[in-house]
Amino acid sequence: MQDKQYILLGKTAKNEWLPISLIYPELDVNVYSFVTLQEAQSAKRDLKNYLKVYRAEHKVPLKIALIAEIS
Repeated sequence: MQDKQYILLGKTAKNEWLPISLIYPELDVNVYSFVTLQEAQSAKRDLKNYLKVYRAEHKVPLKIALIAEIS
């Protein structure tokens, strides 16, 4: 059985997606790597809400990326 790993990324330039902790250093204490897509989607929703309230002037587009398949 293979486990998939998902990560949240933020868009910083036309074709540049970086891990959330590099864009928002204050969020570096959180882990943005997930085993299930549902966990990643839930974290993305929570992060979007956080950014809307606390970082409205500096929010970036977010996406979920499949980063690895671990056997």
